[in-house]
Amino acid sequence: MALNDCKKCRRLKIELETERELNVEFKKLAENYENEPKVETNSGQNLCCSELRKQNEDKEIVINDLTLRVGKAEYEYKQKEKKLEKERDEVKAENAKLEDELKKLQNQNEITLRNITLLESEKKREVDYLNAELKKKDADIASLRSANSNLDNAK
Repeated sequence: MALNDCKKCRRLKIELETERELNVEFKKLAENYENEPKVETNSGQNLCCSELRKQNEDKEIVINDLTLRVGKAEYEYKQKEKKLEKERDEVKAENAKLEDELKKLQNQNEITLRNITLLESEKKREVDYLNAELKKKDADIASLRSANSNLDNAK
C-alpha cells in the first residue's frame, strides 16, 4: 500500500493544505492592511484625525492578530510536517524490514519446494524399484508354483 493511500495520510494532507491556504490568506490580509495609505493630519481636522487614528489603531490590532495567527498556523504546520516526515521515515523503515523478511521467506519457500521435488522423485524411484522387485518375486513365485505342480504331477 502506497504511503498516500493511507486514510490518516490523506486527512493530514488535507489539513496541511487548508492551513497553507489560511496562511496565504492571512499574509495577504496583513500586507493589504500594511499597504493602506496613511492619512496625513491637518490642524483643522483634529476630530477626523482622531477617528482615523482610532481606525488605524484598530487596523494595527487586526494586523498584529493576523500576524500572530499566521505565525501560529505556520508553526503548527511545520510541526505537523515534521511529524509526518518522521512517520513517513518510520513507515519506510518498517516497509524495508518487511520487504527483507518477505525476500527471506520467498527464498525459504523456493528451497522447500526444491526439497519437496527431490523427495518426490526419490520416492518415485523407490516405488519403481520396489515394483520391479515385486514383479521379480511374483515371477519367482510363479516359476516355483509351476515347478511344484510339475513335481506333483510327476508323483
